[in-house]
Amino acid sequence: MDPAARETVAAGVRVTGVEAEDATHYPLTLAVSLDERALLRLEYRPDVFDDRRAGLIADRLAHVLDRIAQEPGTAVGALPLLPEAESARVRGSWPGTVRDVPAGTVADVFAQRAARTPDEVAVVCGGESLTFAEVDARSARLASLLAARGVGPESVVALAVPRSAETVVAILAVLRAGGAYLPLDLDYPADRLGLMVDDARPVCVVTTARGLELLPEAGDGPERLVLDAPETAAALAAAPAEFASPAVADGHPAYVIYTSGSTGRPKGVVLTHGGLSNLYANHIADVFGPVVEATGGRRLRALHTASFSFDTSWEQLFWLVAGHELHVLDEVGRRDAEFVVSYVREHRVETMDVTRRTRSACSTRASWTRPRTVRRCCCSAARRCRRRCGRRCGRRPA
Repeated sequence: MDPAARETVAAGVRVTGVEAEDATHYPLTLAVSLDERALLRLEYRPDVFDDRRAGLIADRLAHVLDRIAQEPGTAVGALPLLPEAESARVRGSWPGTVRDVPAGTVADVFAQRAARTPDEVAVVCGGESLTFAEVDARSARLASLLAARGVGPESVVALAVPRSAETVVAILAVLRAGGAYLPLDLDYPADRLGLMVDDARPVCVVTTARGLELLPEAGDGPERLVLDAPETAAALAAAPAEFASPAVADGHPAYVIYTSGSTGRPKGVVLTHGGLSNLYANHIADVFGPVVEATGGRRLRALHTASFSFDTSWEQLFWLVAGHELHVLDEVGRRDAEFVVSYVREHRVETMDVTRRTRSACSTRASWTRPRTVRRCCCSAARRCRRRCGRRCGRRPA
């Protein structure tokens, strides 16, 4: 309620007080009334929040407002959001798991793996199959071309490569050069792709002849490195099969992914090399480790179905970095639940991350259990999946 509204409205009539009875259909509603003192009223739905949880939120808000009043010169983002007692409880009671993170980048870990198992199959896509040595050499050659164009720490390379083994090679090449990759989903409208390129200002755009047709006009934008163009193919063939990566700090960007833009202009979100390495260490210890141990430590076949423009794509790429065989479905196949099921059976895939729709298709077919190849199936909507199809996503017994 604005105090100015209490001024005389007509013929001496004044508003002397305001009272309101209200209810909310939102989980939480914050109403603010401005007078000599600000009055804040937090309402909540009791089927979503109980009194204790709503009270905690109100206390935290009051704490932040007090700090703003006490420290008017401090940026809001620098203020502690939790009261001191609660902050101490969080730090002391919920420390999380502390584990060692491998030195270097995820690309460094892959290069070390390739040196140990050069002849093992690394990536399969369609009719193409690449060994670890082949992926390592291809990514080293492309990294050399990128470095020659100025790619290094704090720089960005846009990737407009249709889903293929070359997509994986390109990602590793950018990381080896020390840069951050910006995935461009070629199903997006040209205007959206242009917005991302203009905002991220990449050094260059790595693409193919097919991808080039789907990109907006180049104009004065960055150079477009077309992988299957004759001049690029010749340069790659002449480049060395080994590449010395520059020094990369944990805080340097590893990739940039843009939000959907559903609440306004899409925004680029950066994940660092250190964050990616930490995520990999977590997966090795808590996600992959139990599955690999249950199979006697052997290499597994993993299926890549996620968009490379989505963070969860690394859930599957990590299997490759850890030395397993990665199968990449093309853009059409990854969206076809029936095809995914048939591919898993034909290629005896043992681990995958899928959408609820694909998981449901897997669960409702009796043939899914013959043969029983899948060791781990993680659904992106696991709770809804359990409610609707009545099955739990996760590891299966060996």
